[in-house]
Amino acid sequence: MKICFVVPRAYLYFNSSIPNVPTPGGAERQVYLIGTHLAEDIEHDVHFCVADFGQPKIEHYSKVSVWKSFSLHENPLIGLWKLYRCLNSINADIYIFRSASIGTALGILITKFLVRRKVFYMVAHDYEVNSHLLTKMFNSTTASLMKYVYPLANIITTQSEYQKEKLEYYRNISITAIIRNVYIIQPDINLQYQVDRNHILWVGRSVVWKRPEFFLKLAHYFPHLQFVMIAPKTSEDLYYYKKIRNQAKQITNLQLFDFVKPDKIKCYYKNALIYVITSEAEGFANTMMEAMEAGCPIVSLNVNPDGILEKYKMGFCAYNDEELFLKYFRQLVDDKSLREEMGQNARQYLIEYHDINTINNQVKSILKRCNSTN
Repeated sequence: MKICFVVPRAYLYFNSSIPNVPTPGGAERQVYLIGTHLAEDIEHDVHFCVADFGQPKIEHYSKVSVWKSFSLHENPLIGLWKLYRCLNSINADIYIFRSASIGTALGILITKFLVRRKVFYMVAHDYEVNSHLLTKMFNSTTASLMKYVYPLANIITTQSEYQKEKLEYYRNISITAIIRNVYIIQPDINLQYQVDRNHILWVGRSVVWKRPEFFLKLAHYFPHLQFVMIAPKTSEDLYYYKKIRNQAKQITNLQLFDFVKPDKIKCYYKNALIYVITSEAEGFANTMMEAMEAGCPIVSLNVNPDGILEKYKMGFCAYNDEELFLKYFRQLVDDKSLREEMGQNARQYLIEYHDINTINNQVKSILKRCNSTN
C-alpha cells in the first residue's frame, strides 16, 4: 500500500541542516513519527510531500521518500499547480493530511477531485470542532474551506473523545476513530527529583492563543523561583513575538530561548519542577507529552484533554480561573512529595496510552480497511 503524508513544514524533521526552515509544530512531529514508523513495515510504501526549501526533487531517508512540491513564498496559483503535479506523480493509494489550514483544505480538494484518491484527515486541534472557533484561530477563509472538506475525507480521526463528540455534533460528520498522539518513550531516562529540578518551564510558539504573557505574569508573582521559556520565532505574528521577547528581557528570574534543538530540549523538561500550559486550547500538546516523559507534573490554565490531568493524578487544570491556577501552582511548588507522585503518574500514563507501537497498529488497521473499500 502506497501512503503519502502531505505536510509541507515537516521537512525539518528529515533534514535539520537546511537554513531558514520554519520551525514545525506538533502536527508535523506527529506525522513524522507515524510515517517513519509505518515505513518499517514492508506492507507500506511511505512518501512525504513537503515544501520546497531548496532541496532535491526527491530524497530518501531510510525507508521514506520525501518529495519537494511548492515554495511557501511563491504565487499561490503556481504553488497549487506544483502541489497537484507532485501528488499526481507520487500516485499514492491514500493521502494523509493533518491540521486545518487553507493549504490543507486546497490539498484535500486537489486529491479528491483531480488526483482522485482517498483522503485520511487527522484532526489536530480542539478549535477544529466548529467554524467559529476555527475562525478565531486562523481566519474566516480557512474556516469556510475546511467546512466543505471535512465531509470529503474517507477517514477522519480525532485525538480525544471531546473532539469526536463535538465534531459529530457541530459538523454532523462521522468520526472513524480516536487516535491518540504518539510518543517514542525513552526507557532508560533517569528521573531526578533532587537538586537538579530547579525551574518552572513553558514551551511553545509565541502566538496569542497560547497566552505566553500569563507565564511572564507568573514569573513576576514568584520572584524567588526560576522560570524558563522556550518560545521559537514564528512567522504567524512577528509583532507579538517581539513583544513577548522584549517583555521577557525585563524579568530577571526568567530565561527566554528562541530555539532549542530537539535533542537538547529534554534536559529542560528533566530539570523542571513544574510544566505550565497557558493555551486557550490545544489538540493534545506534544510539549505536554515531553513533560510527562520526564516525570514532570503539569499545571494548566485551561488545556486538559478528556480530563486526564485529574483522572490520572498527574497535574491540575484551572479552567481559565487565574486564582485557582495560582492556588494549584503554589500547592505543587510547596509539596515536593506531590510533585514526585504526579510526575511518576504522568510518565506511567504516557507509557500506557501513547506508545507508538500500540497506536501505529491502530493506524495500520484503519489504513487496511480504507484501502480495501471502494
